[in-house]
Amino acid sequence: MGVWKAHYRGIVCLNVLDDDSMIVSAGEDGMIHVWNLADVLDKEGPMVRSRYSLKGHTLAVSGICTGNFGCSSRIASSSLDHSVKLWTIDGSLLETFVLPGPATCVCMDVLETWIFAGGEDGTIRQFPLRQDLQWKPRLFEGHSSSVTCVKLTLTGLVLVSTSLDSTCRLWDVFSSQLLSVVHFTKPVTSVLLCQQSDISGGDPCKPLLRYQGRTENIIEVSLSVQRGPFI
Repeated sequence: MGVWKAHYRGIVCLNVLDDDSMIVSAGEDGMIHVWNLADVLDKEGPMVRSRYSLKGHTLAVSGICTGNFGCSSRIASSSLDHSVKLWTIDGSLLETFVLPGPATCVCMDVLETWIFAGGEDGTIRQFPLRQDLQWKPRLFEGHSSSVTCVKLTLTGLVLVSTSLDSTCRLWDVFSSQLLSVVHFTKPVTSVLLCQQSDISGGDPCKPLLRYQGRTENIIEVSLSVQRGPFI
């Protein structure tokens, strides 16, 4: 197990690029670091140095999202400084979106065309990442408390969000309409989307059973993107 000093304050999230070449970390110190995975695995803790450092946020980073194009991917970050930023892997700032309140989470679609940002006010905002798209920020309203996580299905047609209001909501991306609500007894902090074959033993025809256990301490929800939502 390797251990190294990565941030001056607590680490908020870690992402691994889809080609497994780099790790992206974000912290309460407002910094985002990009690390070579080979360095992390091969070197001793004191010898590990970040390859790139992304500086621009003035308060804690609350979330990051990396694209699906390996080292050519872009990084989206949300922060309590009321902003969402888009970066290149090497730290060049491409775009800044300003929110009326703290941004708590962020995600992008597979083609890196749209960015979705959850806010402390319970609202999700959609921004275009292409300059040729004349698009005003679209709002997804329904949560009564801070949004904790936003994720898109692989098709990009459904947005999934979780919140401190103890709900998980599914939205139609193109109309901003609410499709479904899953209620819990405690706040939900994150969501993981997976193919049905990943949670049905490889058999896509095998029916999935609803979770019948206690939900008091649930902190993550798994949804099937083919037949969801199932818990």
